[in-house]
Amino acid sequence: QDEFISVFILEETIHEVLKDRRNLRNALKDAATVTAQIKNWIWWGMFMLVILLSLFTLGVRGIDAWVGFTTFVVGLSFAFGGAVKVAFENFLFLFGGHPFDVGDKIFLGNTKIYEVKRVALQTTELDHYGELRVVQNSSVRATEPLVNLSRSKSHWVTCDYLVDARLVTEEFLEKVKADLALFLKKDPETYQQEFRIDSYEFVPPEKIKLTLMLTMRFSFEHLNRSRIAQSKAGIAFAQVLHKHGAKYSTVLEFSEHVGSMAVR
Repeated sequence: QDEFISVFILEETIHEVLKDRRNLRNALKDAATVTAQIKNWIWWGMFMLVILLSLFTLGVRGIDAWVGFTTFVVGLSFAFGGAVKVAFENFLFLFGGHPFDVGDKIFLGNTKIYEVKRVALQTTELDHYGELRVVQNSSVRATEPLVNLSRSKSHWVTCDYLVDARLVTEEFLEKVKADLALFLKKDPETYQQEFRIDSYEFVPPEKIKLTLMLTMRFSFEHLNRSRIAQSKAGIAFAQVLHKHGAKYSTVLEFSEHVGSMAVR
């Protein structure tokens, strides 16, 4: 049976290829700009060294030349020492850690999703869904929590319930794990088979917090679908707990923060 590619899929593929080429071009241009800025610092350092050697060659006393040179350097450090330090730290952050490229989607400060538009030595230009353009100082950016969504392969989600402590036995947990494993096998494209149930936190009055932790395949384009899958897993978790004796009215309760997500 012949398989056909729809016009929509073809258009999406061409759009992504052109976008990747544009991002690569911008990344190379930004890298050249940063390299040129670093090159200027190096040339200034070499220029100062040439001046010092020239003074020695012209017969200026070594001590006088050295005192004059160090005085000049100290004066520059008072005026530009902070800028040089920040530039060096930014260089290590961008080229040593290489946290993102132009076109990458990132979580910055665990608050908003941004797309990297331009990278320079002192600043980074970020875009938030085309409605907010941020030019952020690199020294600030390097100190905030940062997650590169474009490079993430998987993520884990959690779901918490408070269960009567009398029910939480080894036999109870094994039955719950077995039923959840069957649920996850029904949708292997969404759920990976790695999961665990933690039951070590005691909550008054006589409750134990059961935390379901699931590993799921990550896709930025299907982030909303991941949220739906998390909700379905939470419902299945509650149904399994109810099946094995946790009654909604008196035994099973929601914790303050029912679920969370983290990318890795």
